[in-house]
Amino acid sequence: MTEIYQYLCGGTQHVCHSNSNYACRGARNIQLRLFTLLAQLPEPTDEINAFAIQRLKLKN
Repeated sequence: MTEIYQYLCGGTQHVCHSNSNYACRGARNIQLRLFTLLAQLPEPTDEINAFAIQRLKLKN
């Protein structure tokens, strides 16, 4: 799971073709749906994702 997180959220993202620093809205929706399907988020929302990212940062 750590490798998936690093690939999708760490440093340069690889989902959006137009911006290497931030995911576009469409790519962000894909990420949120994927994390929900992998049971890493309870719902595919930006707010829950931001909370989860903060928790991961506090762990490291």
